[in-house]
Parts: sequence; C-alpha cells; structure tokens
Amino acid sequence: MNLIRNEHVDLLIDVTGDPAMERLIAENKQERTQVLSGAASKLLWLLVQREREIQSYVLRSEKLAGMIRDGVKDFLMKPIGKDRLVKAVSSAVEQHELSRL
Repeated sequence: MNLIRNEHVDLLIDVTGDPAMERLIAENKQERTQVLSGAASKLLWLLVQREREIQSYVLRSEKLAGMIRDGVKDFLMKPIGKDRLVKAVSSAVEQHELSRL
C-alpha cells in the first residue's frame, strides 16, 4: 500500500487483472501517478521477457564464438593433423550444448 501512495511513484503497472486491485490502486494512488494495466501491461511484460531471452541468446552465442575462435587459434598454432580443427570445433559445440543443460 505504501508503494501505491508513494508521492515519488510516477507509474504503477498492474499485471494482476484483478478488478479489486484496480479499484484499490485508483482509490489510493497519487493524482499524478499513471497506471498501466490490461493488455498494455501484458505487452510490456512480454517485451521485458523477450529482451531477457535475447540477452541470454547473445551471451551464449558470444561464448560459442569464443570457443570456436580459440579452437581455430589452437589449430593454427599447433597443427597436428587434418582433424584438429574439426575436433576443436566439435569440442566447442559439445561444451556449448553441455552448458545449456
């Protein structure tokens, strides 16, 4: 309740979908406080979730690229046969897949 009445709050996001909560917020919020609810709050929530997924994907991709780069560098620095690059890339991909578990 303190958060709803707080004079420093500019925006409240109601994701409950509960009409009782909507009334409670309307009755207790500061006049200048805006309320985001319904489909708009759900859209915002979905955007935040998607952004989190994208950041996770980028991080995993960067790790995989680094493992491949290290494998290629290792291959170029110590060529010990035709299959070394394939093994290095295979190992990097396997490590990436294991890290996803």
